[in-house]
Formats: sequence, structure tokens, C-alpha cells
Amino acid sequence: MVRGLNVVIAGGGVGGLTLAGMLTQRGAHVTILERAPEMRHGFGLTMWPNAFRALRLVGGDKQYDAVVEVSQKLDNLVYRLGNGLKVADIDLVGTLVKKYGEPGYAVLRVELLEALASVAGADVRYGAEVTRATADGRVTLSTGEIIKGDIVIGADGVGSMVRKSLLPPGYVEPKSRQLLGWQGVVPKALTPGPGIAEVYFGPTGSSGMFPLPDGRTYWFFLDPGKDKPNLTGWNPIIQDMIRSTPPETMHRDEARDRPADPQWGTGRVTLLGDAAHPFLPTAGQGACIAIEDAAVLTRRLESINDPVAALRQFELDRFRRVRRVVGISRRLQSMQRTKPEFMRNFGLWMTPAWVITRMYGEPTFPIKEFL
Repeated sequence: MVRGLNVVIAGGGVGGLTLAGMLTQRGAHVTILERAPEMRHGFGLTMWPNAFRALRLVGGDKQYDAVVEVSQKLDNLVYRLGNGLKVADIDLVGTLVKKYGEPGYAVLRVELLEALASVAGADVRYGAEVTRATADGRVTLSTGEIIKGDIVIGADGVGSMVRKSLLPPGYVEPKSRQLLGWQGVVPKALTPGPGIAEVYFGPTGSSGMFPLPDGRTYWFFLDPGKDKPNLTGWNPIIQDMIRSTPPETMHRDEARDRPADPQWGTGRVTLLGDAAHPFLPTAGQGACIAIEDAAVLTRRLESINDPVAALRQFELDRFRRVRRVVGISRRLQSMQRTKPEFMRNFGLWMTPAWVITRMYGEPTFPIKEFL
């Protein structure tokens, strides 16, 4: 039962704000604790039918409409080799919309957070750094303040302090993978059309450009360069894209994953999103799976009277899904980094477009619960 439940959420990111909005709609009292002094900007991200089905069915029209309003609908996703040859042109309307009622979207993270915060029904306490959480639902802040909740949700990212405080002595972290790159926003349209996104395969992996509302373009570029992107060997279109980006809108990205544990919480505490299961960005699913998590957790808290039992059922129900997406993200990384480069390109050229569509598209399909 959600009504009257006192929920403490550590983390004011996509997952935490989505969960807050879903729970406050159902009568919960939610406190959001965010360690950053203000809303962090970040850059762009993609959103897919699995997230939007969860938003529509659990978050309702108010949450769904708020997110759609700040997002750019994607009609086509084109994959090209470094020389510009097209290897797949995925008709998102004909594939995703026809089957699931939703296309893909691109959005700036800060605008997504602002939209979610506007309908969260709870204030975010910025500068509230969580240093410890205990199984009885107590959260300690860096100031020494202690906050008690009926349940505590660690939605505080890859380096989650909630997660660290729950780990047993001597715990050995599972082996993670890292992906280095760059992101940026260009204040002009660079893609062939407002609904067209393009991904190029180059010397160090992939680079993509996605249209944003108001004629802007978000891009990512996989490259380990520390000081600036190394453009050697990349398609001139990608080189021009990065060179035309204002330095203040360019950011070096260091992403890493971690295999999910079968149970990532204890007592009155559980984790959500990257705190529980960070992904490499190769499948574009980090924010989407966090939204899925929030929707499934809300459903379990609705249907199970004991909130602690609801948390354990949530973890059980999510484990296979997140483990699979971790695996898909890793396989896509391995494919993109295949050496020599001509072998990877030859493989992509020989791969039927429907296989590429399936390879990248599988994680975007909604889970059965939200079909």
C-alpha cells in the first residue's frame, strides 16, 4: 500500500525524480536528497518505448506529457560506416510505433530533469549528501542529520553511498568495463532532418548525432582522448560536428558498468538505476531502465502490503532484465571496437539491416508488464 508511505530517495536524477512522481500520485510522502548543490546539467540522452510505456501506464498523462514536451521525436535512425556508406536505416515509426505506440526520443538531461521535477510532487533538497543508510530505514547526511523513512531508495548513481553502506565487510566488486568518450551540444541542426538521427562507425568506436528541440543537435563520440577528441580517421561530417561545438558545451565522459547482484538491497533499503546496475551507454538505456525500475517498484509497492517484501520482489523481478541489458551493452561495445577496423566494417556491411535493427533495438522493447 503506497498511501501514507514515508519514502526517502537518495538522488535527484532521472530515476529518483520519476519514482517520486509515481509515488506522490498515489499518496506517498517523498523526501528527495541530492548531494549536488543544484540540478546538474549533463548532456543529451535517448529515450525509447520501454521507458515511455512505463511512464504512460504508471506515471500517467501528467508525467508522460511533461517528458514528451521537452523531447524531440525520432523517426529514423541511420547507421553508417566511416566512409558514409549506409548499413541500416531503421524506420522507427514503422517498427517501434507500429508495434508499441512509441518512437524514440532525444532530450537534454537537464531539460528532462526539470520536466520530471515539475511533476514530482516533492521538493529536492540540494546539497544533502547521504553518507550512510541502514537496513532499518535510517539515512545519515554529511551534516550528521538523520532522516527516517518507511523505505529508503538509493538512486544516487554509480558511486552510490547507499549501496556502499550496505556492502558486507570484505566484499569484492565484480569486474566492470569502462567506456571513454565525449559529448556535446551544437546550437544548430546537423542531422538531415528534425526526426533523423545518425550513427557513424569510426576508428575508436561509434559517434552519433541526435536532433533536439529548437533546432539543436546532441552528439556523442567514443574516444579515449583526455584533453580533446582525436578526430584522426573520422568522417569529415563528424569532424565538422565536433569542431563546430562551443567548448563550454563539450564534456568528457567516463562511463562504466557493473554486473548486477541478484539482490541489491536489504531490510527497508533498495537501489534503483545506476546505483544498482550501471550500463555502458552503447545501448542507450541508462535513463530508460531507471524509469522502468521506478515503474516496477511503484507497482510492487501498490500490490504488496508489506513494503519490505515489495522491495525484495522488485529486486527479484528486475534482476534478469538488467543482467540482460548489461550483457547486450557489453556485446555492442565489443562489436564497435573490433580490430582491425576494416573487419568490423565488412561485418557490418554484410549484416542484414534487420539484424542490426534487432541488435540495437532489443533493449528498447517494453517489458511484458507494460505492453
